[in-house]
Amino acid sequence: MSVKNYTNLSRNTIADGMLSKMFKLGFPVAIQSALAAILALADVLMVSDFGIESTAAVGTASKWHFVAIMIMAGMASANGVLVAQYWGKQDRRAAKTITLLAMQCGVKILVPVTFVITLFSGYIMLLQTTDAKVIELGSTYLWYSFPVLLLTHLVMICESALRSSGDTVTPLYLSGLTIIVNIGLNFWLINGGLGIPAMGVAGAALATTISRLLQVALMFWFLHWRQHWLLSAPTQTDPSRLWAAYKYIAIPSTASAVLWAIGMLSYQMIFGHMGTTELAVFSLLGPFESLCC
Repeated sequence: MSVKNYTNLSRNTIADGMLSKMFKLGFPVAIQSALAAILALADVLMVSDFGIESTAAVGTASKWHFVAIMIMAGMASANGVLVAQYWGKQDRRAAKTITLLAMQCGVKILVPVTFVITLFSGYIMLLQTTDAKVIELGSTYLWYSFPVLLLTHLVMICESALRSSGDTVTPLYLSGLTIIVNIGLNFWLINGGLGIPAMGVAGAALATTISRLLQVALMFWFLHWRQHWLLSAPTQTDPSRLWAAYKYIAIPSTASAVLWAIGMLSYQMIFGHMGTTELAVFSLLGPFESLCC
C-alpha cells in the first residue's frame, strides 16, 4: 500500500469514527429540541379553542420567556464549553465548580428579570399589542408561570454539564417524560375535567410550571441516584480563575443569543401592531419555525 493510499484510508477511518460519535451525541439533542418545539405548538393549539385573543396572549407572553431563555442559553453554552475542556482533562472539581458558578450567575440575573417580566407584564406587552384582552390574558399566563424561568435555568445548566461530559441520553429521557406530562396537564387544565374548571391560558401556564418542577426534581433525583460527579465531586476553594474564564466566554455568547431573541421579538411587535389576528397567526407559526431550527 502506498503512503498516499494509507493516509487517505486513515483519514477516512478517523472521519467515519468522528461522524459516528457526532451522531451519537447530536441526535438525542436534536430530538429533545424537536420535542420542546412540539410542546410549544401544543400549548398554542390547545388554547386556540378559546379564541384568537388566547392564542395571541400565549405567543406574546411566551416571547418574553424566550428572551430570558436566550440569556440562559448563552450561559449554558459557556458552561458546556468549559465543562468539556475540564472533563477532557479529567478535572471533575473544576467542571463542577464551573457548573455551580453558571447556576449562581443565572439565578442572580433571572430573579430580577422574572420580577420585571411578571410585575410589569401589562406595560411591557404594550410593545407587542394594544389589545387589552390579549394583554390581560398574557399577564395571567406570566403570573401562573412565575417560577418557570429559574427552574428552566437549573435544568439547562445541568443538561449542558451532562452533555459536555458525554451523556446526551439522560437529558432526552427526562425531557421526554416531562413533555408527556406537560401535554397531559395541558389537556386537563386548559379544557377542565375531574372537578377542575377550564382554565384556558392560565391552565397552559400552570401545566408548564408543574411539569418544570417535576423535571427539576427528576434531574436531581437522577444525580443523587447515580452518585453523579455533579453532586459528589468537590469544588475549588478559590474559583476566581474559573470565574474569569467563564465570563470571557459567557458574555459574548449571551449577548449574541439575546440580540437574536430581540430580533425575533421585533418581528412579533410588527405583527402585533398590525392586529390581533396577525399576532395569533404569528404565534402559531413560531413553534413550526423552532421545530425546523
